Amino acid sequence: MFKNIDEALAGVLGINVRDAIYLALLTNFSVTREELPKHLDKFEQLLEDNIGQRAAKVIFRAIAKRLYSELNLTFSEEPTYSLTDYVMEAKLRTLKPSSDGSEAPHNSIRTQRKPSWNGDSH
Repeated sequence: MFKNIDEALAGVLGINVRDAIYLALLTNFSVTREELPKHLDKFEQLLEDNIGQRAAKVIFRAIAKRLYSELNLTFSEEPTYSLTDYVMEAKLRTLKPSSDGSEAPHNSIRTQRKPSWNGDSH
């Protein structure tokens, strides 16, 4: 999961801005780069507070697309999803494959935010 966040931030914003985000996360929330997957809510808050909700959603989608690709899941953009929502859905879809071995049906978590999943990308 960290690799997806790291690559997406560098790809969308550049290495210097990515590093500035990590520094702000450490300064404001005492969260290190490596701890980031366990504190997605703080990461989301930092981005939304500093670059705005719409711009943050662009970054969240970029991270989610990388994660879904790594997990061989089909990415479907959901306008109301936060990064935590995308991660929760990916987790649910990888834990509950359908009987024919394809992806599980799209789980509906669109209308409410779920608690942060505290784990790695598997």
